[in-house]
Amino acid sequence: MKVINITNQKGGIGKGTIATNLAYGLSVIGKNILLIEGDEQGDSSSIVLKEGTIISEKEIDNIEEEIKNSSFFNALNKCLIPSQIKLDYGDVLCNPEKINDAIISTEYERIDVLPATIRSTEASVAQRLMADVTRSPIHRMKEALTYIPEGKYDYVIIDNKPLQGYIVTNNLVASNLNIIPVKVDRGSIKGFMATIKNMLALEKNNNLNFEFKVLFTMVNRNNSEKFITELFRTNIPDFVYETEINYQAKPLANCSLENKILLENNMNTKVEQRYQSFVDEFCRDEGIAGSIKVE
Repeated sequence: MKVINITNQKGGIGKGTIATNLAYGLSVIGKNILLIEGDEQGDSSSIVLKEGTIISEKEIDNIEEEIKNSSFFNALNKCLIPSQIKLDYGDVLCNPEKINDAIISTEYERIDVLPATIRSTEASVAQRLMADVTRSPIHRMKEALTYIPEGKYDYVIIDNKPLQGYIVTNNLVASNLNIIPVKVDRGSIKGFMATIKNMLALEKNNNLNFEFKVLFTMVNRNNSEKFITELFRTNIPDFVYETEINYQAKPLANCSLENKILLENNMNTKVEQRYQSFVDEFCRDEGIAGSIKVE
């Protein structure tokens, strides 16, 4: 069971989209996946659990009817409100032995999820972790994964929140490979450097050895972006995916509103083709036979 951690201390660069599409792509070729949601916003959990009603042009009439019967806020809340999850990510960090009770089957045959809810805020989790002095506060997720029956999953894929803290650190410590999405802008590159510095500090202080690989996202391929991406490829060629995810807002926005994973959309858009290429490249790196085909 290999643990893939999607992380960057900058938000809004597609960590959740990468996590869900990688999980879906690997499941299509027969791999059993545990998707772990490390962000209390729960976007990845909502997509694989199909929570709430679809918000799309096809459903506008139903939404408008709901507004007439109740109110605008009630109608919108009905679209977004999550199910009643009894145990979540934060509960597992505080009680690692409960992980199997917290894992939920999804709409996808080979994907299970450990969800996060608003209870998994950094402040709440940190308070509970520090109250327990019997175990290390940064090795809880690594410990939790040992309770999963051997052979149940081929890959664990972890989606992270942006800011460094106990949650992100636990996910780093549990990881075998860290995929770092980088959008070519100052904020994302700063987030990349902050992530690398944190990894180096954890390695030094905890006798760890992290692996990472950069995935460029939201790429427009203008001259400035070409210069930066080539700078990475020239200086750390073994740590950069060949695939670059281009920027195409509409397909991603539609999938978000319709609670769909991009690769199951079968619209053959450029960004969908790029995610297909990324999953194929990941599989080649892992020595996995098979290819994701967007029809």
